[in-house]
Amino acid sequence: MVECFINEITVKTFSKNFSQILFRLICKIIFTIYAPVHSLGKGNLPTGPFILCSNHSSHLDMGVLIHASGRLSSDFAVLVAMDYWFKASFFKKIFRNFLTLIPVDRISKKKNKKKIFSFENTINVCNVFVKNKGNLIIYPEGSRSQNGLIQPFKKGAAILALRLNIPIVPVYIHGCFKALPKGRKLMKPANIHVYFEKPIYPPYDATKLEDFNATSFKEEAINRLTSKIEKKVRNLKKTYGVNI
Repeated sequence: MVECFINEITVKTFSKNFSQILFRLICKIIFTIYAPVHSLGKGNLPTGPFILCSNHSSHLDMGVLIHASGRLSSDFAVLVAMDYWFKASFFKKIFRNFLTLIPVDRISKKKNKKKIFSFENTINVCNVFVKNKGNLIIYPEGSRSQNGLIQPFKKGAAILALRLNIPIVPVYIHGCFKALPKGRKLMKPANIHVYFEKPIYPPYDATKLEDFNATSFKEEAINRLTSKIEKKVRNLKKTYGVNI
């Protein structure tokens, strides 16, 4: 199964290339005219591979982040829920041509079932994408906010940063919840603001450790990095989100 997803993110087809060009055009129209996107701190984005870590309250967040970064959609892969985005749905299959999606199996753990796609598999697919000079987008809350408020962050982003040895850029998005909250089918006009914080670099390179899983400081490092990312995003909201 891992090979299948690796093949999906590395093999370029005419259909996929055309879809990504079309996606960029659609985003430019929507996020320039209908729901204008304003960004601050774009200069904080590193030149090499990085992880965008933002709050998550809308399906618009994917397109907004890519549009605000000023880069191509092909430069990014988005980590998404396997149980939602990889259903046998015609719309979601078409959507996977517009963006590179990497699955995270979140439902098996809740139902005490054996994971269909382990997080180790997710890391392996991410590693291939990053080695091809790609960047990642992950939502540490795990799912869209029901009320627009930031939920507690999970550890996945910190684990990825440590395992892949790439920096995390904390991001705060304001306005997507108003434009298209969870449960709404059609978006409405709104001003959207995106704030990029300075990157957070991993405190060490876990790829050079003989056995990262056995290190005594593993959990502490993950917890501290997760806490730092969440604090940065919440501080961005506190600084910019109230008076918009």
